[in-house]
Amino acid sequence: MNKRGLGERAVRRAVQRLEDDPRFLAWVFASLRRLETAASADAIARRLGIRLERLDELALCPLPRDEHFAQDVAALAGEFGLDASALAAMVRQVQVLRGISIAPERGAAGSLLAARRRPRPPTRRQPGEKG
Repeated sequence: MNKRGLGERAVRRAVQRLEDDPRFLAWVFASLRRLETAASADAIARRLGIRLERLDELALCPLPRDEHFAQDVAALAGEFGLDASALAAMVRQVQVLRGISIAPERGAAGSLLAARRRPRPPTRRQPGEKG
C-alpha cells in the first residue's frame, strides 16, 4: 500500500471517531446519513459541490461557531470550494433535527430544548369530596 492509501485510511478512521462528536462536521454528515435515507456520502458531496475525496477532509473540521457562523462557513467554502449555503443548511438542519445547540450549557441562550409531556400530579381531594 502506498503512502497516500495509508493517509486516506488514517483520515477515514479519524472521521469515524468524530462522527459522534457534535463539535465536528463529521457529526453533521453522519447525522444526515442516519436521518435521510438518500443522504449517502456521494449525495452529500454532490450537494456541497465537492469531490467525494474532499468530504473526509471537510468532516475533520470543527462545526461553524454560532457567534461567527457566516464567517466560518465562508472560510470553509473558500478553503474547500464548496457551496456555502448548502453547508449552512446542512449544519442547521442537523442541529434542529437533533434538537441540540452548540451552547455549552443546557438551556443556555440559543439552545433548543425539546418539549415533553409530563404526567400531572394527582389531585388532592377535599374532605367529604367523592371521587
